[in-house]
Amino acid sequence: MSESTVERPQERIPTGVPGLDIVLHGGLLRGGVYMLQGRPGAGKTILTNQMCFHHAAQGGRVLYSTLLAETHERLLFNLEPLSFFDTSRIPEQIAYLSAFSTLEQGGLKGLVEVLRREARARKSTLLVVDGLVTAEESAQSKREFKKFIHELQIHANLVGCTILLLTSSSAETVGPEHTMVDGVLELFDNRLGRRAERELEVRKFRGSSYLRGGHAFQITQDGIVVHPRIEALLQNPSRLDPCRGERVSTGIAQLDKMLHGGLPCASTSVLFGPTGAGKTTFGLHFLDESSKSEPGLLFGFYETPPPPAPQGPCAGARPGEEAPAGHLRHDVALAHRAHPPSRSTASPLGASRSPPRPSRGHSPSSRVMRSRPPGPGARVCSRSGAASREDPPRGGR
Repeated sequence: MSESTVERPQERIPTGVPGLDIVLHGGLLRGGVYMLQGRPGAGKTILTNQMCFHHAAQGGRVLYSTLLAETHERLLFNLEPLSFFDTSRIPEQIAYLSAFSTLEQGGLKGLVEVLRREARARKSTLLVVDGLVTAEESAQSKREFKKFIHELQIHANLVGCTILLLTSSSAETVGPEHTMVDGVLELFDNRLGRRAERELEVRKFRGSSYLRGGHAFQITQDGIVVHPRIEALLQNPSRLDPCRGERVSTGIAQLDKMLHGGLPCASTSVLFGPTGAGKTTFGLHFLDESSKSEPGLLFGFYETPPPPAPQGPCAGARPGEEAPAGHLRHDVALAHRAHPPSRSTASPLGASRSPPRPSRGHSPSSRVMRSRPPGPGARVCSRSGAASREDPPRGGR
């Protein structure tokens, strides 16, 4: 279902974890059984409790059962510094239950009965079983453990209670529980040289699409914050490509003819060559085709102050004078707003209107000529040893 784009409307339980609901396309499905796994210290307990307190804040009721885990007193002590922790929710909306003694005495059958009874008595809409590995170790066979998962699924379907199973096992070894649950979320703590990066991946999610691949997350004072991968989040454009195969003139008729109409719209082209080959003049020809609807932008890094007189196309004023209305002006070390050219003053390719002014020994400075912030279809000319044109990405996503 991860590739599906058309889905039936289904009731969701938002996790309340920033970024995670985006990855899950709205949250967990009501009545589903989900497994959250990861090594010790990966963030499972924080993530689950953050979901529990958000669910309670939305009016839901939670039963959090533990099997041979840290004491509830220690658990709450470690959660207290986090901003989502709210003692007023305990025990009326969020109840913590230690079920290990029940597991030891009655086995998996006794554990299922206690979970059902307590969940019904408290009218829980979210049930957490923390320590699934302990339950698996108590099973006499794989079949008995699968039956335990199946009994939980029946309860979830009957009362519409969503179930979270926490385990420290890895999806690298596929167990019977992986094939039966509705979804598998895994947390990683990857070492990258001397650094460590936390990552979340949805390995399985029945009944809904989701953002595939790994997504970085952080543990902050507010809990966990997930950062969905940009390429997955923006894989579908929010609007159609405005260009649709159009061509953009280079400002040189003969070259446009060679290129069958000019450069492709919303593309990036590089012009390179030795000093004096005419790269800057070429770029100015391109910018000379700018208009109010298609503004131009020039970045330069080699001119020295004071600025030389504009040469070739885009020249519309003498040094120190304001450019005529509708023309570009340039300033040293300043990004200055002006209007793009409205008439062509281009000289033949390779020719200049005045000889370049020799360097006066000043240190290099940045020169920017700007008509307005570049938008869709804007012309950009960057001079850094080679003249290039770089259009903004096609449309928003």
